[in-house]
Parts: sequence; C-alpha cells; structure tokens
Amino acid sequence: MDYRKKNSYRRNDFLQALIDIKDRETAVSGTEEYRFTFNEIIANTLLYMLAGYETSAGTGMFAAYELAKNPAVQAKAKEEVLKVLAKHNNEWTYEAQNDMTYINMVLEETMRKYPPMRALFRRCNKDFKVPDSDFVIENGTLLFIPIQAIQMDPDIFENPERFDPERFTPEKKAKMHPCHWMPFGEGPKKCLGMRQGYIQSKMLLVKLLTKYELSLDGKTEDPIRIKATSFSGAPDSAIWIKLKKNEI
Repeated sequence: MDYRKKNSYRRNDFLQALIDIKDRETAVSGTEEYRFTFNEIIANTLLYMLAGYETSAGTGMFAAYELAKNPAVQAKAKEEVLKVLAKHNNEWTYEAQNDMTYINMVLEETMRKYPPMRALFRRCNKDFKVPDSDFVIENGTLLFIPIQAIQMDPDIFENPERFDPERFTPEKKAKMHPCHWMPFGEGPKKCLGMRQGYIQSKMLLVKLLTKYELSLDGKTEDPIRIKATSFSGAPDSAIWIKLKKNEI
C-alpha cells in the first residue's frame, strides 16, 4: 500500500479495490456509514488468501493423494476428463468443467474426509430449544460446529475412512441432509466462493490427469494424519506423489 501511494501506482486487483474503499470519505454498510480501516484491509486480504486460495489448494492436494491411493477411481476420473475435453475441442471451458460430474464427486468425497475448514463458528441470534430435549441455546451463545467429526461419523457415512466418490452421485446427494456435508458451511452464511473453489480444484486435477499417472511415493505417511493444530485442514507430514507421464 505504501509503494502504491508513494508512486501513484494502481493495479486492477483485489487490494486496489480495498484501498479505494478506504480512501473514500465513508463506506456504506446497511444503514450505517463508517470509515474503512487499515486493519480491515489486512483482515480481508488474509481472508481472501485463506478462503480463496488455501482451501482450494488443500482440496486439490488431498484429492491427488486419494487418486494416487485408489487407481480404479483415478482411471474413472481420467476417462471422464478426456471424454469431456474431447467433446469441447480439448479446451478447458466453464461449460466443460460443468460436464465433469465424476470429478465433482471425487472433490466432494475429498472434502468429506478432509474438509478445508474443520469447524464452523456461529453466534446464536435468538434463544433456541434443541428438539426432543430441555436444552436451550441462549441468544448470543458462540457455537462450535465440528464439521470434520460430523462428516466422519459412521452413523451418517458408512465406513467413513474409505474413499468412495459414489456416495455423492447426484441422486444420493439430493437425498442427503444438507447439514451432514458442510465443507462450505450452510444457510445464509454459506461460502460465497463455492463455485470458484470447485473450478480451481477441478483445474488442478484436470491438468494432472491429462498429463500424468499418479502413485504414492514411499516417503508419504499412509494413512495420513491431519495436523491437530491446523485451522484449515492440513496433513501432519508431507504428501509425496510420483508422476508418470501418460503414454501418447
């Protein structure tokens, strides 16, 4: 920000949009006007990197790991990618990625086992009586929602440690309770960047699968453990994957 101010330098990017908001006299939020601060620029920039980059990169990494472990799933995913790309003149377009149903299923099963955000925090905005109990969550209570625990619950997903994209066929997903799978959250606070996240992670898998065959390197801990101290889902040790170039 200092460099841009001192050198009258502008770019058409996210940071510039935040700087422009800060430089206005006031910004409007609902019915209130307030000053946009430097700390809010820091917070929004950090959020953009964490929510817009780290989550997609992590999902792509875990998906590549599971594809390397499960050759049959990898072969089916590769078959769909090549078939869809051929249909779209071998061009990666928005329409092409929309046609990749099985790749969607692979990503959704990946986010079930390895949710980008392991938990959600929500504040109750009115008293709520938990059904079939006398317990009342009082207005103002901060709630911790353990996404990873819910999505690995054997009463919800049979044999949850098994990687099985077939859990997320369009037919099965339509019957699924919306709060049994919440890597993007749920309700009015659901992640605004959901479509962007899908596209970024899909692009990673498409680029890999069209060029390489994936297999696990012996240096990779298997099964991997999730780092206990990580806010965003991350492995406790490095993931190493061998890439063998596809035969032409």
